[in-house]
Amino acid sequence: MVVHSDDESKPPRHCSQETTRIRKRTGDGLESVPKRVVIPKDKSKDSNKSCLIRCQSRRSDGDGVDDLTTPAVTKKEPLNVQNLSCCDVIRLMLKRGITSLNPMKAGILHVYNEEKDRLRRYFSKLSCRFTLSIDRLKSTASGEHSYYCLTVHFLTNSCFPKLNKKILGLIKCDRDPLESFKSFLLDWNIDMNILCLVTVDIGVEDELRSWLISRGSLPFGGNLLDVGHLVDFLEYAACAREELAADVFQKVKQSLDYVHKTSANDHKFQVAVLVDKVKSLGYKVTSQGTSDLKLLDSAVGLKEEFCKLERLNPCFKSINLTAKEWDEATAICRWFELLDDADNNFGGSRNHTTNVYFPKVCDIFMQLLQWKKSDYRNGRDIASDLTKEFFEEYWRHYSLGLAIPVILDPRCNIAVVKCWYQKIYGDNAEVHLTKLINDINDIYEKYATDPKYTKSSSDKMPEPSRRSWRMYTHRPAEVKCELSLYLKQSKFPSVEYFDLLRWWGDRNQKFPTLARMAKDFLAIPYSTALTNPTLRSDIMDVVYSKEIDPDIREAYLCTKHWLEIPER
Repeated sequence: MVVHSDDESKPPRHCSQETTRIRKRTGDGLESVPKRVVIPKDKSKDSNKSCLIRCQSRRSDGDGVDDLTTPAVTKKEPLNVQNLSCCDVIRLMLKRGITSLNPMKAGILHVYNEEKDRLRRYFSKLSCRFTLSIDRLKSTASGEHSYYCLTVHFLTNSCFPKLNKKILGLIKCDRDPLESFKSFLLDWNIDMNILCLVTVDIGVEDELRSWLISRGSLPFGGNLLDVGHLVDFLEYAACAREELAADVFQKVKQSLDYVHKTSANDHKFQVAVLVDKVKSLGYKVTSQGTSDLKLLDSAVGLKEEFCKLERLNPCFKSINLTAKEWDEATAICRWFELLDDADNNFGGSRNHTTNVYFPKVCDIFMQLLQWKKSDYRNGRDIASDLTKEFFEEYWRHYSLGLAIPVILDPRCNIAVVKCWYQKIYGDNAEVHLTKLINDINDIYEKYATDPKYTKSSSDKMPEPSRRSWRMYTHRPAEVKCELSLYLKQSKFPSVEYFDLLRWWGDRNQKFPTLARMAKDFLAIPYSTALTNPTLRSDIMDVVYSKEIDPDIREAYLCTKHWLEIPER
């Protein structure tokens, strides 16, 4: 069967006989007989334009072009290829995956521009600010360009808001990155509506932040969450491991090797028990082929047995760790566990809201402060350096962005922040807490008096409510009441399953301004690495594919992503 634009008896003159076969897939709802779909050539711009105009006129979704809740081609709905326009057939192919894209170049670019316009109009209707993350994609092949992948993160306009992210496009790293970023954001019309910028290794962070502030974005100076600095800090801490524990590691390896080589028949029963314990740990505990962390963890777990062996075998006394070294080994082991746990928390692809990371960051900071007081000189020196770097480069700039989401979690509120500040700052906790609350008050008042929000709210209200709203937003004393009321209320009971986004969605009427703040701040990703690993792999496959024309790589990648993940 051949699908034609106008006359079903013959293909239009502007279409060639080149065809693409759509094969049956489980769940697609396609007939088992392969269909032949005429694909327009890209040799003639005029003929392609004519074909695409006719395709557009045959769209089956009518005036729903702006409604991203229903994609042009749904996955579960049975499809009748004969009734689809050329553009909708291309949408179907982009979603299902096809072997050759180049014959459909003009059609793909048209669908890309059409879907981009729909998404741009959808963004204009959202009553939230966006977080922009810029991730650098580096090719392992020589001679290949690196790319920046730009993604926006936001919450939907609904009673049950959900975290969303949309890949907006790719920028080659060989261009002027600052000017490319500017043009890109202006084209998407989001340059004045960005709350936070999350970047790693783009080289022009400060210049881009300054430009965004001049455009009215980053209303709070951009001093918000950027965990890229924390990741760098953790990597530096990991590199310091060898220096931190070199002497202790050496003695641990010697002790474990001694026990492993000891025959249980040569000593008393207690020694046999120790040897059995060492050999039953699930891996070969020797200095060969075992990580330092596993060695140290094994040794600390067997501290009492090592001390017993020292009493039974005088020869082992010169090998075993001293009491002070055991204390150091225990402390270092805990430090390693802290770093590994932090690396797992921040380096994974978990789709958490930002409120869960405040206690994790605070715990790292507090552990550093404790290490500064350690009797172990190497550990004390390294902790002092890391604390200074951490405090000056991360905590001082981004603690506000970390604290706001956890305060907007009713299970935590200000009480959790106060508790951590007391642990970190001690007697000076009240001073820092007062500054934090003042900063949050300033942010809250900006939200309460922002014309963008008051306008969008008043447009949906009947006339009496509009007058009340205008009176409310112009009374500073009343503006603060909402925040004060929330901070004074009791913490919400801790439950196993708690939907924080839905909780705020249900309280739009009681806390309208705070709900808007929550909508923006809870959507901030903690890292550019938040992207799903599978999606990242797909991006890399497309960006560096030899089979896809470079002119349509971005269009193919973005359109496929938009069609696969429609807005809810």
